[in-house]
Amino acid sequence: MTVVMRSITRHGCGINKLSTLCLVNRRFTTMNGLKTAAQPSNGNNILSTMGFESYYNIRSSVESLIQDMAKRELPTLDYDFLMKYKPLSGQTKFSTNQQYIMNIQYMNMLLAMTCQQLDLIQKIPYIVLLNPKIELTHSLYLKTLESLLSCNYPYDLYDQSKMSMIMTQFLNDHEDTLVTLSGGLQEVIGSNSEVNSNINNKALITDFLNKHLLIRIKMKLIATHYLKLMEQQSTGIQDSKDHIGILDSKVNLASLIKHNFDFITDMCHLQYDPTLLPQLRIIVGKQITVSTVPIILEYIMTEILKNSTRATVEQSMKQTHPACGIIDVSIFQEKENLNEVTIKVSDRGGGIPLSIEPHIYEYSYTTLHNKHKQAKTSSTDTNVQSVMEDTTLTGDVQPTNNNIAGMGFGLPLCKLYLELFDGKMEIQNLFGYGTDTYLTLQLPVWPK
Repeated sequence: MTVVMRSITRHGCGINKLSTLCLVNRRFTTMNGLKTAAQPSNGNNILSTMGFESYYNIRSSVESLIQDMAKRELPTLDYDFLMKYKPLSGQTKFSTNQQYIMNIQYMNMLLAMTCQQLDLIQKIPYIVLLNPKIELTHSLYLKTLESLLSCNYPYDLYDQSKMSMIMTQFLNDHEDTLVTLSGGLQEVIGSNSEVNSNINNKALITDFLNKHLLIRIKMKLIATHYLKLMEQQSTGIQDSKDHIGILDSKVNLASLIKHNFDFITDMCHLQYDPTLLPQLRIIVGKQITVSTVPIILEYIMTEILKNSTRATVEQSMKQTHPACGIIDVSIFQEKENLNEVTIKVSDRGGGIPLSIEPHIYEYSYTTLHNKHKQAKTSSTDTNVQSVMEDTTLTGDVQPTNNNIAGMGFGLPLCKLYLELFDGKMEIQNLFGYGTDTYLTLQLPVWPK
């Protein structure tokens, strides 16, 4: 019996009742008793058939389930975990038993992490939770909980199409939640002097974001990896032995970096004089091919190259005779340690102002609004803005629009992605000249 079934049995609440309660909560109230932004359609009929005692008992069971599941110890999401489930040697498809065991673990992990997110949101300051955008984020996780609990266990765990539909629905529902959450935090911090001046609240929200974003990253990676595994199984691509879900054993780093730079250049054409756009120069490491998760590396490189490109262009604009700048990239891999690779990105974009440098890994939602207003009157602030703000990638691994300025979550998210797989980021700043960014990636050991 799965963890899901044990938890439901322990709390004495049937799946249908749990799903109904989640629906009621999503439409009428948050777990802290707040009105939601969404208006009920036929929710009154549900409430009218449920007495106070029944409603209280079911709601208490859901809250107990959330608290219980939020405390569960989960497997470490690392390369070994991502490579754990794959067709047996000589096969291109999972056996029925393999599929069932994988579905159990993935569903348990998504359920536990959904409860962790709900628990985290419920613990942020009450005045923050009052914001409609924050509450909407909470409602979406309630919707995910409802979706996970509405499965017909254990039978749906044998249904690959059902599991894929749940994963796809999760990704679709949470595609823009980071934009919504960021907007809500900007509104709360910007409009409420009490919150803005309270250092404890600021530290609490920062701690919330660190935990929330890490869980979000893990949930999206799990769902995306599962769907990739199913896609590869259906197309027979597993037979090539070069792919395991989102893992790819033959990623040419220079080609990936060039592809991301072309994407950044296309975005900059909409904002800057094309003649000022820098050139990309791969100094060393053009032939290095590694095993990695390309969608993660694409997000990180897009953020780093965007920062360097904007800084380089805007530095050129300050010169009397502007010239096209150059961004240098070097890729290093020691023969003695093939499981590690270092990528160095160097620009001559003037560097990071010394007052900003200590805060480059902080979430900049608290100052974003002010920076936009100041940028209208100060060229220096415009340069600060170019260093600090990120592309609108919504914390995911795929770009969503061409807006080159964003939420200020870019570098913190890059750091989270790298550290998730034991990597690291180091930035060496020479203000007035440029910046060197070092990315150290730990690589998976590909199964033979």
